[in-house]
Amino acid sequence: MVCLCSAFLTLAAACEKASRSVSNNADTTSVAADTSRAMDGHRLTGDHHPRARPPDVAEGELSRGQVRYEGPDTMVVESPATIIVRLARGTTFVPTPPVPGRTVVTAETKMGDSARVCLHGDPAAFTIVPTNCSTQSVTSNAANKWSWNVTPHQSGIRSLQVQVMALLARMPGKVEFDSTYSVVVLVAPRPLLTRVGDFLKSWQGILASLAAIVASIAAILKLFRKPKRPSDENQSAPVSGPSNTDSG
Repeated sequence: MVCLCSAFLTLAAACEKASRSVSNNADTTSVAADTSRAMDGHRLTGDHHPRARPPDVAEGELSRGQVRYEGPDTMVVESPATIIVRLARGTTFVPTPPVPGRTVVTAETKMGDSARVCLHGDPAAFTIVPTNCSTQSVTSNAANKWSWNVTPHQSGIRSLQVQVMALLARMPGKVEFDSTYSVVVLVAPRPLLTRVGDFLKSWQGILASLAAIVASIAAILKLFRKPKRPSDENQSAPVSGPSNTDSG
């Protein structure tokens, strides 16, 4: 009897052990399956190799060209200067010898039938006229020209940006190539004599205005001054009495 009880307990223990082993294996399989699904999801959403975009056919119609910036090598505060940008389509600019006081910068770009060119700068440092971009047809030479009047307001080392956008006639409004070039500009303060002269001119203008105001006031007062009538003058004259000199 004791043997049967011992055998029964041993069999129950073995069954419980087998059950625990099966449960552990099921849990491990479940975790492995969940981990595999998570990796697959990450691989689908985190693709860092998108397909290459097909090349723009219109860009192949653009011509090689150059952009050239021309301006003073040193600008002066509150003194307007002319900035010129030229485009060369299908050709290159003829090299020019250095000109004292002038800065000439040339860079490569792409050209279409027309171009929209802009000149940008810090509004606090420059006033640029005209302020908007300008579009012109681009001929197959170097005679394409844009110009601006630029007035600097702050001295120091500044920068201007030239933006060139290539356009095609068969695709109006679409920019096929956009390039921006930065040009370093040196801005000097106004000379002392110039500032003194401006100060004196301003005071001359103030004094002239004050003199005009005084003259106007004097003219107004003269108009309102009441002239004296002759009768008033007679009444105010002293009256002489009869003479007391005896005739005999």
